[in-house]
Amino acid sequence: MAITVRDLRIDFFRGLALLMIFIDHVPGNALSALTLQAFGTCDAAEVFVLLAGYSSGLAFAPIFQRASWPAATARVLIRCWDIYVAHIVLFCVVAGIVVSAVRHFDNPLYLEHVNLLPLFADTEGALVAVLTLHYLPNFLDILPLYVLLLALVPFALPLALRQPALVLLAAAALWGLVQVAPFNLPNYPGDAGWYFNPFAWQFLFVIGLVLGSLRHRGVRLDPRLCRLLVIASGPVVLVALLVAAPWRQIPGLEEVVIIPWSWLPPVSKTDLSVIRLVNILALFCLAGSLIRAEAPWLRGRIGGAVALLGTQPLPVFSVGIVASVLGAVVFFEAGRGLLAHVVVNLTGALAALAVAWIAAWLKSEPWRRPAAIADDGGAHPAPVAGLERR
Repeated sequence: MAITVRDLRIDFFRGLALLMIFIDHVPGNALSALTLQAFGTCDAAEVFVLLAGYSSGLAFAPIFQRASWPAATARVLIRCWDIYVAHIVLFCVVAGIVVSAVRHFDNPLYLEHVNLLPLFADTEGALVAVLTLHYLPNFLDILPLYVLLLALVPFALPLALRQPALVLLAAAALWGLVQVAPFNLPNYPGDAGWYFNPFAWQFLFVIGLVLGSLRHRGVRLDPRLCRLLVIASGPVVLVALLVAAPWRQIPGLEEVVIIPWSWLPPVSKTDLSVIRLVNILALFCLAGSLIRAEAPWLRGRIGGAVALLGTQPLPVFSVGIVASVLGAVVFFEAGRGLLAHVVVNLTGALAALAVAWIAAWLKSEPWRRPAAIADDGGAHPAPVAGLERR
Protein backbone atom coordinates (compact mmCIF):
# COMPACT_ATOMS: atom_id res chain seq x y z
CA MET A 1 0.00 0.00 0.00
CA ALA A 2 1.49 3.35 -1.08
CA ILE A 3 2.23 6.00 1.54
CA THR A 4 0.70 9.39 0.73
CA VAL A 5 0.70 11.19 4.11
CA ARG A 6 3.45 13.77 4.41
CA ASP A 7 6.12 12.88 6.98
CA LEU A 8 6.96 16.07 8.87
CA ARG A 9 10.11 14.47 10.25
CA ILE A 10 11.68 14.81 6.80
CA ASP A 11 10.77 18.49 6.63
CA PHE A 12 11.92 19.16 10.19
CA PHE A 13 15.36 17.57 9.87
CA ARG A 14 15.91 19.00 6.41
CA GLY A 15 15.01 22.44 7.74
CA LEU A 16 17.36 21.91 10.69
CA ALA A 17 20.13 20.87 8.29
CA LEU A 18 19.61 24.03 6.24
CA LEU A 19 19.91 26.16 9.36
CA MET A 20 23.10 24.36 10.35
CA ILE A 21 24.56 24.79 6.86
CA PHE A 22 23.99 28.53 7.14
CA ILE A 23 25.53 28.66 10.62
CA ASP A 24 28.58 26.58 9.67
CA HIS A 25 29.24 28.67 6.56
CA VAL A 26 29.73 31.85 8.59
CA PRO A 27 33.43 31.77 9.58
CA GLY A 28 34.01 32.04 13.30
CA ASN A 29 30.33 31.61 14.14
CA ALA A 30 30.09 30.59 17.80
CA LEU A 31 26.83 28.76 17.11
CA SER A 32 28.82 26.20 15.11
CA ALA A 33 29.61 24.65 18.49
CA LEU A 34 25.93 23.60 18.59
CA THR A 35 25.61 22.14 15.10
CA LEU A 36 25.95 18.49 14.13
CA GLN A 37 29.60 18.73 13.09
CA ALA A 38 30.52 19.42 16.73
CA PHE A 39 28.81 16.25 17.97
CA GLY A 40 29.89 13.60 15.51
CA THR A 41 31.97 12.64 12.51
CA CYS A 42 29.42 13.90 9.97
CA ASP A 43 27.62 17.22 9.52
CA ALA A 44 24.55 18.85 8.00
CA ALA A 45 25.70 18.11 4.43
CA GLU A 46 25.15 14.38 4.99
CA VAL A 47 21.70 15.06 6.43
CA PHE A 48 20.79 17.19 3.42
CA VAL A 49 21.95 14.64 0.82
CA LEU A 50 20.40 11.63 2.56
CA LEU A 51 17.04 13.37 2.94
CA ALA A 52 17.27 14.66 -0.64
CA GLY A 53 17.49 11.06 -1.80
CA TYR A 54 14.73 9.94 0.55
CA SER A 55 12.32 12.69 -0.51
CA SER A 56 13.19 12.06 -4.17
CA GLY A 57 12.20 8.43 -3.73
CA LEU A 58 8.88 9.47 -2.18
CA ALA A 59 8.18 12.19 -4.76
CA PHE A 60 9.28 10.53 -8.00
CA ALA A 61 8.37 6.87 -7.34
CA PRO A 62 4.64 7.40 -8.06
CA ILE A 63 5.52 9.37 -11.22
CA PHE A 64 7.68 6.55 -12.59
CA GLN A 65 4.97 4.05 -11.67
CA ARG A 66 2.11 5.78 -13.49
CA ALA A 67 3.88 7.60 -16.35
CA SER A 68 6.10 6.51 -19.20
CA TRP A 69 9.85 6.62 -18.64
CA PRO A 70 10.41 9.61 -20.97
CA ALA A 71 7.61 11.58 -19.31
CA ALA A 72 8.82 10.78 -15.79
CA THR A 73 12.41 11.56 -16.78
CA ALA A 74 11.28 14.92 -18.15
CA ARG A 75 9.79 15.75 -14.74
CA VAL A 76 13.11 14.96 -13.04
CA LEU A 77 15.05 17.00 -15.60
CA ILE A 78 12.76 19.99 -15.00
CA ARG A 79 13.74 19.84 -11.34
CA CYS A 80 17.42 19.54 -12.31
CA TRP A 81 17.01 22.64 -14.48
CA ASP A 82 15.40 24.56 -11.60
CA ILE A 83 18.36 23.76 -9.35
CA TYR A 84 20.88 24.57 -12.08
CA VAL A 85 19.29 27.98 -12.70
CA ALA A 86 19.21 28.65 -8.95
CA HIS A 87 22.93 27.83 -8.80
CA ILE A 88 23.79 30.24 -11.61
CA VAL A 89 21.70 33.03 -10.07
CA LEU A 90 23.23 32.33 -6.67
CA PHE A 91 26.73 32.56 -8.17
CA CYS A 92 25.92 35.97 -9.64
CA VAL A 93 24.47 37.25 -6.35
CA VAL A 94 27.40 35.98 -4.27
CA ALA A 95 29.91 37.38 -6.76
CA GLY A 96 28.13 40.74 -6.64
CA ILE A 97 28.22 40.82 -2.84
CA VAL A 98 31.89 39.87 -2.71
CA VAL A 99 32.95 42.42 -5.35
CA SER A 100 30.97 45.13 -3.56
CA ALA A 101 32.65 44.22 -0.26
CA VAL A 102 36.09 44.30 -1.88
CA ARG A 103 35.48 47.77 -3.30
CA HIS A 104 33.72 49.24 -0.29
CA PHE A 105 36.15 47.95 2.34
CA ASP A 106 39.22 47.83 0.09
CA ASN A 107 39.84 44.25 1.15
CA PRO A 108 40.73 41.78 -1.65
CA LEU A 109 40.79 38.91 0.85
CA TYR A 110 37.05 38.49 0.27
CA LEU A 111 37.89 37.14 -3.18
CA GLU A 112 40.05 34.46 -1.60
CA HIS A 113 37.40 33.67 1.01
CA VAL A 114 34.92 32.61 -1.69
CA ASN A 115 37.63 31.57 -4.20
CA LEU A 116 36.60 34.13 -6.81
CA LEU A 117 40.14 35.04 -7.88
CA PRO A 118 39.90 32.81 -11.00
CA LEU A 119 36.88 34.83 -12.12
CA PHE A 120 39.07 37.92 -12.46
CA ALA A 121 42.24 36.16 -13.58
CA ASP A 122 40.48 34.56 -16.56
CA THR A 123 36.94 35.92 -16.76
CA GLU A 124 35.98 34.27 -20.06
CA GLY A 125 37.26 30.85 -19.02
CA ALA A 126 35.78 31.10 -15.54
CA LEU A 127 32.32 32.06 -16.83
CA VAL A 128 32.27 29.11 -19.21
CA ALA A 129 33.44 26.87 -16.38
CA VAL A 130 30.65 28.17 -14.13
CA LEU A 131 27.99 27.46 -16.74
CA THR A 132 29.33 23.94 -17.30
CA LEU A 133 29.65 23.23 -13.55
CA HIS A 134 33.40 23.02 -14.00
CA TYR A 135 34.14 25.88 -11.58
CA LEU A 136 32.63 25.64 -8.11
CA PRO A 137 33.69 28.45 -5.75
CA ASN A 138 33.47 28.03 -2.00
CA PHE A 139 29.89 27.83 -0.66
CA LEU A 140 28.62 27.08 -4.18
CA ASP A 141 29.34 23.37 -4.43
CA ILE A 142 26.23 21.70 -2.98
CA LEU A 143 23.68 22.61 -5.65
CA PRO A 144 25.82 21.25 -8.54
CA LEU A 145 26.14 18.01 -6.57
CA TYR A 146 22.35 17.99 -6.17
CA VAL A 147 21.91 18.44 -9.94
CA LEU A 148 24.09 15.42 -10.72
CA LEU A 149 22.49 13.27 -8.04
CA LEU A 150 18.98 14.06 -9.28
CA ALA A 151 20.12 13.18 -12.80
CA LEU A 152 20.68 9.64 -11.49
CA VAL A 153 17.01 9.25 -10.54
CA PRO A 154 15.68 8.24 -14.00
CA PHE A 155 18.14 5.37 -14.07
CA ALA A 156 18.33 4.34 -10.42
CA LEU A 157 14.70 4.71 -9.34
CA PRO A 158 12.98 2.42 -11.90
CA LEU A 159 15.47 -0.29 -11.00
CA ALA A 160 15.07 0.43 -7.28
CA LEU A 161 11.32 -0.17 -7.61
CA ARG A 162 12.10 -3.69 -8.87
CA GLN A 163 15.53 -4.66 -7.55
CA PRO A 164 16.51 -2.30 -4.69
CA ALA A 165 19.37 -4.53 -3.55
CA LEU A 166 20.97 -4.37 -6.99
CA VAL A 167 20.88 -0.57 -7.03
CA LEU A 168 22.44 -0.39 -3.57
CA LEU A 169 25.14 -2.87 -4.57
CA ALA A 170 26.09 -0.86 -7.65
CA ALA A 171 26.18 2.42 -5.69
CA ALA A 172 28.22 0.80 -2.91
CA ALA A 173 30.71 -0.59 -5.44
CA LEU A 174 31.29 2.85 -6.97
CA TRP A 175 31.68 4.39 -3.51
CA GLY A 176 34.13 1.64 -2.57
CA LEU A 177 36.25 2.29 -5.64
CA VAL A 178 36.56 5.94 -4.62
CA GLN A 179 37.76 4.92 -1.16
CA VAL A 180 40.44 2.63 -2.60
CA ALA A 181 41.63 4.74 -5.53
CA PRO A 182 40.08 8.22 -5.32
CA PHE A 183 38.90 9.85 -8.54
CA ASN A 184 36.78 12.94 -8.93
CA LEU A 185 35.40 15.51 -11.36
CA PRO A 186 37.76 18.43 -12.06
CA ASN A 187 37.22 21.84 -10.49
CA TYR A 188 38.53 24.88 -12.35
CA PRO A 189 41.26 26.02 -12.23
CA GLY A 190 43.97 23.41 -11.87
CA ASP A 191 43.60 19.76 -10.95
CA ALA A 192 41.57 20.15 -7.77
CA GLY A 193 38.39 18.04 -7.68
CA TRP A 194 34.87 18.81 -6.48
CA TYR A 195 34.69 19.39 -2.75
CA PHE A 196 31.76 16.93 -2.68
CA ASN A 197 32.96 14.05 -4.86
CA PRO A 198 29.78 12.96 -6.69
CA PHE A 199 31.15 9.44 -7.26
CA ALA A 200 31.25 8.97 -3.48
CA TRP A 201 28.23 11.02 -2.36
CA GLN A 202 25.93 9.23 -4.80
CA PHE A 203 25.94 6.26 -2.42
CA LEU A 204 24.32 8.24 0.38
CA PHE A 205 21.77 9.71 -2.04
CA VAL A 206 20.94 6.28 -3.48
CA ILE A 207 20.47 4.85 0.02
CA GLY A 208 17.92 7.57 0.68
CA LEU A 209 16.33 7.05 -2.75
CA VAL A 210 15.85 3.33 -2.17
CA LEU A 211 14.48 3.84 1.35
CA GLY A 212 12.09 6.51 0.08
CA SER A 213 10.83 4.30 -2.74
CA LEU A 214 10.32 1.42 -0.29
CA ARG A 215 8.35 3.68 2.02
CA HIS A 216 6.20 4.89 -0.86
CA ARG A 217 5.29 1.29 -1.64
CA GLY A 218 4.53 0.61 2.01
CA VAL A 219 7.36 -1.91 2.34
CA ARG A 220 8.49 -2.31 5.94
CA LEU A 221 11.69 -3.87 7.21
CA ASP A 222 11.49 -6.92 9.40
CA PRO A 223 10.91 -5.75 13.03
CA ARG A 224 13.80 -7.91 14.25
CA LEU A 225 16.14 -6.28 11.74
CA CYS A 226 14.92 -2.84 12.82
CA ARG A 227 15.63 -3.62 16.47
CA LEU A 228 19.09 -4.89 15.56
CA LEU A 229 19.85 -1.72 13.58
CA VAL A 230 18.69 0.50 16.44
CA ILE A 231 20.80 -1.44 18.94
CA ALA A 232 23.85 -1.17 16.68
CA SER A 233 23.27 2.53 15.95
CA GLY A 234 23.50 3.58 19.59
CA PRO A 235 27.19 2.66 20.08
CA VAL A 236 28.07 4.15 16.68
CA VAL A 237 26.58 7.52 17.63
CA LEU A 238 28.24 7.36 21.06
CA VAL A 239 31.68 6.63 19.59
CA ALA A 240 31.26 9.47 17.08
CA LEU A 241 30.34 11.78 19.97
CA LEU A 242 33.45 10.77 21.91
CA VAL A 243 35.62 11.35 18.83
CA ALA A 244 34.12 14.80 18.20
CA ALA A 245 34.53 15.69 21.90
CA PRO A 246 32.14 18.68 21.99
CA TRP A 247 33.09 19.40 25.60
CA ARG A 248 36.41 20.76 24.30
CA GLN A 249 34.56 24.01 23.57
CA ILE A 250 34.29 24.53 27.35
CA PRO A 251 37.17 26.50 28.90
CA GLY A 252 39.43 24.19 30.88
CA LEU A 253 38.43 21.05 28.94
CA GLU A 254 40.24 21.83 25.68
CA GLU A 255 42.76 19.01 26.18
CA VAL A 256 40.30 16.32 27.33
CA VAL A 257 40.34 13.69 24.57
CA ILE A 258 38.93 10.19 24.95
CA ILE A 259 39.25 8.86 21.40
CA PRO A 260 41.84 10.78 19.34
CA TRP A 261 41.21 11.30 15.65
CA SER A 262 44.61 9.72 15.02
CA TRP A 263 43.17 6.35 16.09
CA LEU A 264 40.72 6.43 13.19
CA PRO A 265 41.24 5.82 9.49
CA PRO A 266 41.56 8.97 7.35
CA VAL A 267 38.34 10.97 7.49
CA SER A 268 37.54 12.66 4.18
CA LYS A 269 34.43 14.75 3.68
CA THR A 270 35.18 15.02 -0.03
CA ASP A 271 35.15 11.26 -0.54
CA LEU A 272 32.54 10.54 2.18
CA SER A 273 34.71 8.30 4.35
CA VAL A 274 33.13 5.27 5.94
CA ILE A 275 33.26 6.92 9.38
CA ARG A 276 31.09 9.79 8.17
CA LEU A 277 28.77 7.46 6.28
CA VAL A 278 28.20 5.12 9.21
CA ASN A 279 27.58 8.03 11.58
CA ILE A 280 24.83 9.62 9.46
CA LEU A 281 23.14 6.28 8.81
CA ALA A 282 23.13 5.51 12.53
CA LEU A 283 21.61 8.92 13.28
CA PHE A 284 18.99 8.37 10.57
CA CYS A 285 18.11 4.99 12.02
CA LEU A 286 17.75 6.30 15.57
CA ALA A 287 15.73 9.35 14.51
CA GLY A 288 13.39 7.24 12.39
CA SER A 289 12.87 4.73 15.19
CA LEU A 290 12.64 6.99 18.23
CA ILE A 291 10.68 9.95 16.78
CA ARG A 292 7.08 9.33 15.80
CA ALA A 293 5.81 10.91 12.59
CA GLU A 294 2.77 12.19 14.48
CA ALA A 295 4.77 13.71 17.35
CA PRO A 296 2.90 16.87 18.45
CA TRP A 297 6.04 19.01 18.70
CA LEU A 298 6.55 18.66 14.93
CA ARG A 299 3.42 20.78 14.52
CA GLY A 300 4.24 23.13 17.39
CA ARG A 301 5.44 26.68 17.00
CA ILE A 302 9.17 25.91 16.84
CA GLY A 303 8.93 22.50 15.21
CA GLY A 304 6.49 23.78 12.62
CA ALA A 305 8.72 26.76 11.79
CA VAL A 306 11.74 24.51 11.24
CA ALA A 307 9.60 22.08 9.21
CA LEU A 308 8.44 24.99 7.05
CA LEU A 309 12.09 25.62 6.12
CA GLY A 310 12.39 21.99 5.08
CA THR A 311 9.41 22.21 2.73
CA GLN A 312 11.23 24.83 0.62
CA PRO A 313 14.84 23.58 0.49
CA LEU A 314 15.99 25.38 -2.66
CA PRO A 315 15.01 28.98 -1.78
CA VAL A 316 15.95 28.47 1.87
CA PHE A 317 19.38 27.08 0.97
CA SER A 318 19.95 29.94 -1.45
CA VAL A 319 19.05 32.66 1.04
CA GLY A 320 21.20 30.86 3.64
CA ILE A 321 24.25 31.06 1.36
CA VAL A 322 23.66 34.76 0.72
CA ALA A 323 23.16 35.36 4.46
CA SER A 324 26.36 33.46 5.30
CA VAL A 325 28.42 35.55 2.86
CA LEU A 326 26.93 38.76 4.25
CA GLY A 327 27.53 37.41 7.76
CA ALA A 328 31.20 36.86 6.93
CA VAL A 329 31.46 40.49 5.84
CA VAL A 330 29.87 41.64 9.12
CA PHE A 331 32.23 39.49 11.19
CA PHE A 332 35.31 40.62 9.25
CA GLU A 333 34.45 44.32 9.48
CA ALA A 334 32.60 44.63 12.81
CA GLY A 335 34.24 41.82 14.77
CA ARG A 336 32.74 38.70 16.30
CA GLY A 337 31.17 40.21 19.39
CA LEU A 338 27.85 39.27 20.93
CA LEU A 339 25.90 41.90 19.01
CA ALA A 340 27.39 40.83 15.68
CA HIS A 341 26.50 37.20 16.43
CA VAL A 342 22.92 38.11 17.31
CA VAL A 343 22.49 40.26 14.21
CA VAL A 344 24.03 37.75 11.79
CA ASN A 345 22.33 34.61 13.09
CA LEU A 346 18.94 36.12 13.85
CA THR A 347 18.78 37.96 10.54
CA GLY A 348 19.76 34.86 8.62
CA ALA A 349 17.18 32.69 10.38
CA LEU A 350 14.38 35.23 9.94
CA ALA A 351 15.27 35.73 6.27
CA ALA A 352 15.11 31.96 5.74
CA LEU A 353 11.70 31.79 7.45
CA ALA A 354 10.38 34.70 5.41
CA VAL A 355 11.54 33.16 2.13
CA ALA A 356 10.10 29.75 3.10
CA TRP A 357 6.72 31.29 3.98
CA ILE A 358 6.58 33.30 0.74
CA ALA A 359 7.62 30.28 -1.36
CA ALA A 360 4.99 28.08 0.31
CA TRP A 361 2.35 30.77 -0.20
CA LEU A 362 3.22 31.14 -3.89
CA LYS A 363 3.19 27.34 -4.41
CA SER A 364 -0.31 27.25 -2.94
CA GLU A 365 -1.38 29.40 -5.94
CA PRO A 366 -3.57 31.75 -3.87
CA TRP A 367 -4.64 33.57 -7.03
CA ARG A 368 -6.64 30.48 -8.05
CA ARG A 369 -8.80 30.63 -4.90
CA PRO A 370 -11.61 33.18 -4.62
CA ALA A 371 -11.49 35.41 -1.57
CA ALA A 372 -13.76 34.32 1.28
CA ILE A 373 -16.89 36.45 1.58
CA ALA A 374 -17.85 37.32 5.14
CA ASP A 375 -21.45 37.55 6.31
CA ASP A 376 -21.12 41.32 6.61
CA GLY A 377 -20.11 41.56 2.97
CA GLY A 378 -16.45 42.18 3.69
CA ALA A 379 -13.82 40.31 1.72
CA HIS A 380 -11.16 38.30 3.53
CA PRO A 381 -8.14 36.55 2.00
CA ALA A 382 -8.28 32.80 1.64
CA PRO A 383 -6.16 30.85 4.11
CA VAL A 384 -2.54 30.26 3.19
CA ALA A 385 -1.62 26.69 2.34
CA GLY A 386 1.77 25.18 1.74
CA LEU A 387 2.78 22.58 4.28
CA GLU A 388 0.39 20.05 2.80
CA ARG A 389 1.98 20.34 -0.66
CA ARG A 390 5.12 18.44 -1.63
